[in-house]
Amino acid sequence: MEIIKSINKTDFGNFENSKAKAYKDKANSDPKKDDLTILIKSLIFQIYFYCSILVASLLVVIIPNTYSSKFKIARSWGSGMIWAGSKICGLKFKLEGVENIPKTPSVIMIRHSSVFEAYAQLVVFPQQTCIVKKELNWIPIFGWALKNLKAI
Repeated sequence: MEIIKSINKTDFGNFENSKAKAYKDKANSDPKKDDLTILIKSLIFQIYFYCSILVASLLVVIIPNTYSSKFKIARSWGSGMIWAGSKICGLKFKLEGVENIPKTPSVIMIRHSSVFEAYAQLVVFPQQTCIVKKELNWIPIFGWALKNLKAI
């Protein structure tokens, strides 16, 4: 609390109007309200996730096009997920080492710890195929889409 008082007493110009206000608002916020906001945003994001994956999977399965066009659908879904994460949840990510991404066919190993890497790789790397757990192929519609995307 002392830090907030000293920030408010100091004249920082625009800083005081934005940053100091944010610190003050955070210190005076209701933890239960913050938890409810996080819960609601998470719920909205999950609804978007499941609805968008259903639509994208159906498009990949139903539209009789080339692998390249089916991959564009998957890439668009990945971009939409990144957009939803930033707009709904306020997530930000920074891409480093883009210059090291190979332009030629390659094997890229990703040790993912969340579902984020699964859809971010669709956007970041060139057209690809993935090695997936065989159980994912058992999921109706989604598994069929994986087969159409030549998942191994």
